[in-house]
Amino acid sequence: MIEAECGIIAMFIVLAVHMVYSIIRKKSIRRSLLISVFIIYISMVILITFFPIVYSHDVYTQFGTLESAVQLTPFKTIHYMIKYTSRDMAFAQVGGNIIMTIPFGIFLPLLLKRKKLPLLILYAAAFPVCIELLQLLLGYLLGTYYRMTDIDDVILNFTGIILGYAIYFGSSLIYRKVKKKG
Repeated sequence: MIEAECGIIAMFIVLAVHMVYSIIRKKSIRRSLLISVFIIYISMVILITFFPIVYSHDVYTQFGTLESAVQLTPFKTIHYMIKYTSRDMAFAQVGGNIIMTIPFGIFLPLLLKRKKLPLLILYAAAFPVCIELLQLLLGYLLGTYYRMTDIDDVILNFTGIILGYAIYFGSSLIYRKVKKKG
């Protein structure tokens, strides 16, 4: 297994490269800091969704075949979690998938220069789809499907991103009103 420590080391390397690049290019400290925090956030998402990486059949294989590793029926896993697992497990799975992507919805409009709604929706949909497809591809390449590719994860992650954007949008409206009064 490849443990999360490798991912953490990679995160610090990417962060260091970004900071050096920002200093050399004399980028805005505020924007560089925002991008640095985004790099840390994305690194945490990668650690949660991909690690530990299992590369041996002998170590751990949850799903034996491609067919058993892909779930494309909407709300099937959510229904199962709510009906057949503990409340804590259901919250961890359902709530965790939503909570994990709320920051992406907040960061997205902060990082994009053009904040057009169709573009935001495209990124909001593409991010969770990419996570799920990369999990599937990694399982395929390693020959061991240790994570399920699940449409419910895409739905929940998309919901989290939209909630994050709503938080950003609401906060920016409040900020503008306060700034206008003061």
